[in-house]
Amino acid sequence: MTRDQAINYASSQQVLEPLNLSLVPAVTALAEVVNRVEDISSVVAAVKFHAAHHRQILISKQAISVLFY
Repeated sequence: MTRDQAINYASSQQVLEPLNLSLVPAVTALAEVVNRVEDISSVVAAVKFHAAHHRQILISKQAISVLFY
């Protein structure tokens, strides 16, 4: 492994660490979706569209306790 490859690997690990992902599963998932749509920009656009049109509703534990107890 060259020095530049080691730096890229370490940087990738740092980006994925807060997401609790390791490099191989992340790259495998990315390759699968890029294979379906043929470029990364389409993947990003699709994710942004989905996020804008399918907002998550988060319910706190306190709200659940009020509703169901």
